[in-house]
Amino acid sequence: MRCALLYKGPPRSYNAQSRSRFQDRLRKDSKRLVFPPEPMRSPSLYSKVFYFHRGKRDIDADNISKPVLDALRGVAFIDDAQVCWRLSAKVDVSRPYTVRQNDIAAEAYAELIESLGDETAMDLLYVEVSHLQVQDVSLGREPEWNVTPRSPDTSMN
Repeated sequence: MRCALLYKGPPRSYNAQSRSRFQDRLRKDSKRLVFPPEPMRSPSLYSKVFYFHRGKRDIDADNISKPVLDALRGVAFIDDAQVCWRLSAKVDVSRPYTVRQNDIAAEAYAELIESLGDETAMDLLYVEVSHLQVQDVSLGREPEWNVTPRSPDTSMN
């Protein structure tokens, strides 16, 4: 089982005073692309939190995932202590970037691509949580994938 959701709006840092309001909005207002009928119980989960934005943002990538995972406690999983592998990244979509589909439902991927193509959306948060199958540790730069990087003036459609 996998949890994947989209949230339109900026994330809040773990250190922000408005963190609890953000967490409430995340639980209520996110588009649940794929969601488990009950919280996952696996002792080993992974999470990916991608913050897509336009232009410079001051929030640190490492401070984005903690309030997101705290908000999903009891909803997507029992406790965020189950998450033993975590990826958090900021992606400035006004610069060239690449999004590739790898083992995610076609509908969820299409929704993400459509949302990224919305020029009026300044901030978009994509969150994915699922069972960790293999503890794969990759050091150094990620390999070049067989995809074409997107430039900011290229249509997402």
